[in-house]
Amino acid sequence: MSDFLSRSSEIPPVDRSATRATSPVAAIRAAGAKGSDLDNAPRQGFNRDNAPILVDEELAGAAEYAQMQARIADILAELRDRSDGLNASVAGADAAIRSLMPVPVVIIPPAPADRNELELAVGLAERITRQRAQAIAAHAAIRPGTVEGMLASAA
Repeated sequence: MSDFLSRSSEIPPVDRSATRATSPVAAIRAAGAKGSDLDNAPRQGFNRDNAPILVDEELAGAAEYAQMQARIADILAELRDRSDGLNASVAGADAAIRSLMPVPVVIIPPAPADRNELELAVGLAERITRQRAQAIAAHAAIRPGTVEGMLASAA
């Protein structure tokens, strides 16, 4: 209870005039610098011979990542499109039920991900699609005796 009472000790004042140590920062080019000025400037830690290879590898990795992400988005969008063919009378009830159900989501590893991890994410999205179709078929073909048995065992 004493934690909620006011404290009698004063808070010491903060000295805002104290100087702090500055951290070293890499030099940046001026806004008016031209391309020829940049070529004459010495570069540290940059190898011009490896630059095109590194850029090509990064671009290829980014393109592959984008393709995998698009494939997963297409698979999940296909799930939503299949249910749009319902007639209007059933659509309202279906929308009410669907609002209670979780939306399938596949979280893709961040950009420097391995190709195997991305393939695993695509496989997961496809597996969700197959299992959804099986679940819908199972719910559509359920027998009344099965429901009564489940309700009796739950009670």
